Amino acid sequence: MKGVLIILCWMSWVTLFAQDYVISRPQKISSKITEFEFIGKTDEGLLVHKFGPRVNMIEAFDLEDLSLKWYRDLELRGKRTRIVEIVEHKNELVLVYWYQEKRVVRLFAQKLNSQLKVVKNEVLLDEFKRGLGDPNFEYSLEHDKTRKYFVIQKKIKDTLGDDSAACIFMNENLKKIGTKVFPIEENERYIESFIQEDGSYCFVKGKVKRSFFSDGDLFNTVSIIKYNPTANTTQETKLSHDTYLFNGFRSEWDTLNDRLVIGGFYSERQESEVNGYFYIFVDFAKEEPTIKKIFTPFSKEILKKMAKKGLFGGTQEHDYLQYVEIRKLILRSDGGAILIGESHSKVSPNNDLRPSVFDSRLGSRGQVMVQYFYDDVLLISIDPNGEMDWGEILKKQQYSENDRGYFSSIGFVNTRASIHLLFNETLSKNAALNDFRIDKDGDYRIRNIFNANEFKLNLAPRYAQQLSATEVIMPAFNQRNEFLLVKFVY
Repeated sequence: MKGVLIILCWMSWVTLFAQDYVISRPQKISSKITEFEFIGKTDEGLLVHKFGPRVNMIEAFDLEDLSLKWYRDLELRGKRTRIVEIVEHKNELVLVYWYQEKRVVRLFAQKLNSQLKVVKNEVLLDEFKRGLGDPNFEYSLEHDKTRKYFVIQKKIKDTLGDDSAACIFMNENLKKIGTKVFPIEENERYIESFIQEDGSYCFVKGKVKRSFFSDGDLFNTVSIIKYNPTANTTQETKLSHDTYLFNGFRSEWDTLNDRLVIGGFYSERQESEVNGYFYIFVDFAKEEPTIKKIFTPFSKEILKKMAKKGLFGGTQEHDYLQYVEIRKLILRSDGGAILIGESHSKVSPNNDLRPSVFDSRLGSRGQVMVQYFYDDVLLISIDPNGEMDWGEILKKQQYSENDRGYFSSIGFVNTRASIHLLFNETLSKNAALNDFRIDKDGDYRIRNIFNANEFKLNLAPRYAQQLSATEVIMPAFNQRNEFLLVKFVY
């Protein structure tokens, strides 16, 4: 599920939790289907893409009662066809996919209507021949929030990671408007990229800091390249700090103030030890971008609230938080933001290199046990100057084994009046779904909004998708391992 810019406009406080819910009929899942994704709302209803190595199927669910209206296979050329992404736009579907015939790889885009009938024939975007021993590649797709501009990114991967990213720029009519290669140097990592509403593209990469005290990717320098494919112009700026290292972060384009906003966490030595948060503005209005950087250590209050309990009782307090990962950066209409992180760690005797699949919720009992921990959630409200308005903690403890944390973590709902974090109260079977609702002043309430035990369901909040300001859809499974959808209405 792709991140998009959501401007949070705080409104007058109202008591608002999910007031109603709808549950679809259970479905048996074919062993040929390994993954799924929500496409979005159309005139045909809510479209869901279910797929596997040789299967691509679209289902349409009624938006009111979630009844299944129809399901159809996507008719695509070639047996080894891989869909990069399906994007809903103005009740049509932009479909980007590639297939390999012998050694030749071809990338196409085409348009379908909501009934899967062809609106615009396929357009060839890329073609190359793979030789024996050539490095692997991976296509991905980004679009602006209005879905007028698209970037298909082809990352060439060597044994140490990404080697380069070749980008193809396309408009909503599937017209190719340019290409550009972004090199990724030694000890650099691709971090993220996004498109502005005018079609400009931001490519973010970081230089990895390696030391005996670092157990993951920490960046001592972050490079941001802003490229305009229409004018073929490039601006680049580098971010660094004399003392701190960049940990996880998110970038969003602030359309109201016409600037790039970057928010995240920093560390002093180890990735697992997070010492504070940062908030950065980058203004590209001038030829040489101007930068404002604010690094703020965590307050004693936050450190105390998130302190871990010791093995023999009591709490272990440090000047850092452990294993906090960035989850969300939500821009406020006044130029501030909400920064959300979650305490997450994984314990495994070996690196977990198995591919992520739809059925990971079942685990693998015959393999070495991998333990997943999803604990407290940190919320920080940042004012327009980058200073902290307030900080709050959602206390939770979630533990599972060999399931990649499928039913753990949190889902997000932004009703514009408040932010809601949805999470399972426990990870036992048929756990209750809780709603952590917080307002503009940091006041929060937690309420149970769905008794999963009544319906014998296990919900997966982390895969929830917001359909509108008042609707969110969430996958679930029953005791017979059948797939269901649950829609909550606010």
